[in-house]
Amino acid sequence: MKKLLINISILFGFISFLWAFYSYVDNKYAHAADMQSLQQSVQSLNKRLDQKIIQDMIDYKQKRIYEIEDRAKDKLMSNDAKQELRDLQDEIDKLKTKLNEEVK
Repeated sequence: MKKLLINISILFGFISFLWAFYSYVDNKYAHAADMQSLQQSVQSLNKRLDQKIIQDMIDYKQKRIYEIEDRAKDKLMSNDAKQELRDLQDEIDKLKTKLNEEVK
């Protein structure tokens, strides 16, 4: 009887060890595909966020150009205003190039 209890205890201990090992391997390695999928989703989200930020910057600069042009609609623009318009347009062109690179 004593030997039977010892054998049952050993068997229970071995099964417990196997279950713990299975749980460890499952948590450590079996979910690697899930983590890779999650990382791809995060990268995709970051890319979309970067594109949105660039597009917002373009929209802001374009709005600024419209404001300057509206102010100078009926009168001659000063050299500073003309220079600001050129600078804003150059920045918009650079941002559009950057946005096109992000999309690719």
